[in-house]
Amino acid sequence: MVLKKNDEHIMQGNMLSRYDIFSTINYITGLPRQFMRAVSGTTCTAGGNECAAIDNSFCDTVTNNYCKCVDIATEGSSDDCGFTVVGSSCSSDADCAQTSDTVCNTVSGTCACEAQFEATTAGACTAKTVGDSCTPGGGECNDIAEGECNTVLTNPVCSCGYGYTGSSGASSCTANVVGATCTSGGYQCRPITWGYCNIAVASPECGCAAITTASGTTCSVTAGGSDGIKASIVAMLGCLVLSYLRM
Repeated sequence: MVLKKNDEHIMQGNMLSRYDIFSTINYITGLPRQFMRAVSGTTCTAGGNECAAIDNSFCDTVTNNYCKCVDIATEGSSDDCGFTVVGSSCSSDADCAQTSDTVCNTVSGTCACEAQFEATTAGACTAKTVGDSCTPGGGECNDIAEGECNTVLTNPVCSCGYGYTGSSGASSCTANVVGATCTSGGYQCRPITWGYCNIAVASPECGCAAITTASGTTCSVTAGGSDGIKASIVAMLGCLVLSYLRM
């Protein structure tokens, strides 16, 4: 007897292969996919539907008339075509294109996350955040706004640059404001225009320079202060001119 599937003969020669038998049983009974034939061992025909039950596959009529996984999927041990994830084998970056922010590690021959990302348990890549590991000059912290790799630590991690703070797991760093804790020469007040570290108080904090006042969390020039600044600049320039003329 010749078994048919949608009027397509699945018998090769005079003998049904093991894969054809499992495929036919699956077609008739709806058994789980693990009983189906392997992707690359499934024969097919142009216009046929022999590969229809295998997700992400097609009939390769150009090479050998066998089912084949699409370029961004890989034939797995469960006889299906799964999309590539971190750890999947590869030979070029294109093989890992299905998973965002990945590259092909040519040393291990597997898909890996780009420097500024780390792998999740699901095989995807997620951006590194404050507190994640990094290496000097590795660029792992580049996607963290105002972040940098703190190489002073024994085990370097992504942290916030001078004048910025961020809790562990933060994807960005926030500029310090008036009242933030600081140390003499520590640059913690750098993002504050007209700000400086006031070490004259018991607990040093970012304050506002002379001729400016605190306006909420920032510093603003006081009334008439701008004239004072201009006068100071003019006086400084005058001193420079006189010094030049006396040379």
